[in-house]
Amino acid sequence: MSSIPLKLDIQGLRALAVLSVIIFHINKNWLPAGFIGVDIFFVISGFIISTIIINQKEKFNAIDFYKKRVIRIIPPYFFMLSTTSLFSLIFLKATDLKYYTDSLTSALTFISNNYFSTFGNYFAPNSEELPLLHTWSLAIEMQFYFILPLIIILLPINKIKKILIISVISITLWSNYQISINQKDLYYSLIARIPEFLIGTIIALNPYNNIFRRFKYSALFGTFILIFSLYFVPIQGFPGVISLVPCIGVAMIIVQENSIINKILSHKVLVYIGGISYSLYLWHWPILSFFRYYTGENILPYSAVITAVILMTVISIIAHHIIEKKLIKENPRIIFLFITTNFLIIMLLITNSDSINKKISPPNSVEFTRYADPKEICHSQIIPSCLDISNKKENILVIGDSHAGQLNLYFDFLSRNSHYNFNVISSSSCIPIHGFNVQQLPTWSQQPCKDQITKVESELEKYNTIIIAGLWSKHFLDPTFKSVFNNFIKAHKNKKKHIVIMSQIPTFSQNIGRIIHFRNLGLHPYFQPNTETLIANHEMTQYSKYKNVDYADFSIAPIFAHAPFYKEIPIYFDSNHLNEVGIKLYVRDTGGSLIEIIEKK
Repeated sequence: MSSIPLKLDIQGLRALAVLSVIIFHINKNWLPAGFIGVDIFFVISGFIISTIIINQKEKFNAIDFYKKRVIRIIPPYFFMLSTTSLFSLIFLKATDLKYYTDSLTSALTFISNNYFSTFGNYFAPNSEELPLLHTWSLAIEMQFYFILPLIIILLPINKIKKILIISVISITLWSNYQISINQKDLYYSLIARIPEFLIGTIIALNPYNNIFRRFKYSALFGTFILIFSLYFVPIQGFPGVISLVPCIGVAMIIVQENSIINKILSHKVLVYIGGISYSLYLWHWPILSFFRYYTGENILPYSAVITAVILMTVISIIAHHIIEKKLIKENPRIIFLFITTNFLIIMLLITNSDSINKKISPPNSVEFTRYADPKEICHSQIIPSCLDISNKKENILVIGDSHAGQLNLYFDFLSRNSHYNFNVISSSSCIPIHGFNVQQLPTWSQQPCKDQITKVESELEKYNTIIIAGLWSKHFLDPTFKSVFNNFIKAHKNKKKHIVIMSQIPTFSQNIGRIIHFRNLGLHPYFQPNTETLIANHEMTQYSKYKNVDYADFSIAPIFAHAPFYKEIPIYFDSNHLNEVGIKLYVRDTGGSLIEIIEKK
């Protein structure tokens, strides 16, 4: 099966697509809608693959088709996976490596779009630190390759164009409706992305006689659409009706020939960048994610950006010329051997990653890696022991997000050594009070938050004293939070309940568990305290104006004098949570003061 002659301007479009994505991934402020580079790729793929199938429709050979796809895609892809995995094995700390190997398994089988659509929990790495996050788009592309031949071969030739246009409109309208329900799932959905491929298919069906080609300035107008889209299209509307705008702009450029735009896109520099665009796309994201993982910063310093750009360029050029161009011409046995070798490396790492990683960087004992046993506390769940009411002591309810959850051992100690019994109900990223904005939370934390809000409301009447703890700097980012919190305070003022607000503990720019891991590797990344903590704690002092409210500011307790360490011992396990060792020291320094505040009522 022969391929189609290469249109140089399409290579230029590929260059535009990959550069847009890279700029966006380096700094979203530089090109606010650079993410549409992926959509440009989808339209181009739909056009090229559809043209190949259409040209060979009468004698289409599916085995030959998929063989060529495998040779084109798999060798560079598997090489990136195996190399990234080897580096991850050393560079990632044990808990983060587990997330990596899970994503690696899904990437290996081209279902990573499904994996990342449901990925996340409070202690998982940020999405910008996931080395294989970018494989979601390649997974969608590979999945569509299995659908496209069936569409073109099986649909009647005289009706196929109308059917595809109707399909594009129908699926797009469905996607637009689904956005309001769960945009994250939709963003990674094959179904929602099908219209983008089909736009390429539609113009491939009739490349020399279509509405765009008959418009003299089609390419120029399409370019204006693309430029506008790259700066002003909001990601909130993707993939819905708005996602068709840049896709139509791409189609208008593809169908034109010999216009000034096509000639510009055919410039040898853009053609070369387009030629290495696949390798650039494969390598840019792992490199950026490793830099972000090391620095703890989403916005990388310029020195890191320059280094990352040099690395991704050099590696991409080498991978393109050696793997994409040279290897593809080798004997099929050589290609098979290359694929098999990388596959075996990947499988070896998947099955042995944990043991190898522990030899490289011995893990800390469990009390340094958590604030409590998650099975024994009421954090994002309810177990009976959390709600025990004592007849011999006064009962106090503690509520909040994971910064309340981290205080379970703290209040266990106070329950044993005071006249009070403390029960803690918490949920990740959530202050479980009526009116809290659940919708701004990640999908995985919304239902637990709702459940804990319901439970707290049902329990409140049993307690005269309520303690609230939280990562206040994060909650103040939600413009509705202050109003909701004020309403909660005022409502319980009328009920004469004593409310104690605990200050936010100091937080840091880096994950302390990673700092320890990097030190084991002989690296010493820079980290510093976050100034947001001071601002947030100052904001919380305003609530002490209410007679029923006391504010407990323990952010300058002796334990934090040299935080995140205490006498060279790590007391944090990430950037903003104390570990079990830190909690025991925290209650030692502040527990007595908290009891005094409680007894002021």
